[in-house]
Amino acid sequence: MTVRKILKRLPLSTPKLAATPSQALRRVVSKDGLGVYASADNLFKGAVFGRDSLEVAEDLMLIRPRLVRKIMLTLASLQGEENNPENEEEPGKIVHEYRRTVVDGKPLDKESARIFKELSRHWGGTATELTYYGSVDSTPHFIRVLGKYTQRYGQEIMHRRVTLRSGHQLSVTLVLENAIDWLITQLENSKSGLLEFERKNPHGIENQVWKDSKEFYTHENGKLANHSRPIASIEVQALVYDALICGAQLLPSHRQTLLGLAKNTRDKTLKLLWREDKKYFALGLDY
Repeated sequence: MTVRKILKRLPLSTPKLAATPSQALRRVVSKDGLGVYASADNLFKGAVFGRDSLEVAEDLMLIRPRLVRKIMLTLASLQGEENNPENEEEPGKIVHEYRRTVVDGKPLDKESARIFKELSRHWGGTATELTYYGSVDSTPHFIRVLGKYTQRYGQEIMHRRVTLRSGHQLSVTLVLENAIDWLITQLENSKSGLLEFERKNPHGIENQVWKDSKEFYTHENGKLANHSRPIASIEVQALVYDALICGAQLLPSHRQTLLGLAKNTRDKTLKLLWREDKKYFALGLDY
């Protein structure tokens, strides 16, 4: 039975839920063509989150391909172009969070505008727009989703051109190459050989990964991870491996280099993060 047939058999409504899945999705789909927003509530109203959008893209790959395409083109257009420690932008890096004061043609409500103003003040935004790059996992995740999309729907998206924030236009292929270059640079500059994060803005997000609560990364003795030095998260390395494999498939001229880096990432992850005495992986590695 196909996914579409299964979905057709699901109940359209239930008295225990405030909205059906389709209704909930419609509330967060951007009418401006930006893909999906993180939420419809005041805190995240009109905010596009890189990794959240990519999770949605993977979840809906089979049933909402046009929405997935919009998500990928939006994130491609927001790719970093320069080094800016205030908003933690770097060339090739995929955005963590994007906000505007006008959402789907309407100004933000008072509370959402207050949140925007506060974040913009700390993260180098303007009076009308905020683009923040404080996540290390959005870039490899973007590469992985792009690989999955092209495997299922073909290479057409790779030839699409997007307009970056600077006004420059690039094909999605060049966006991919820039993302791969960013990833390789991070791995080469990493002491551990793994993809690590360390905020450059003291007001930025401390844990720049999916599990980003302040207390998440701790040692067995309860001591917090050392955020004054780089940290490598176990989940990120899995994304890196997948991204390098997908990159090798999408960029044949770089195939051997990327496959070699994927093997190196796998081997270093096993060496540094596998706890043989406990028979499980550590959350991460700090210094």
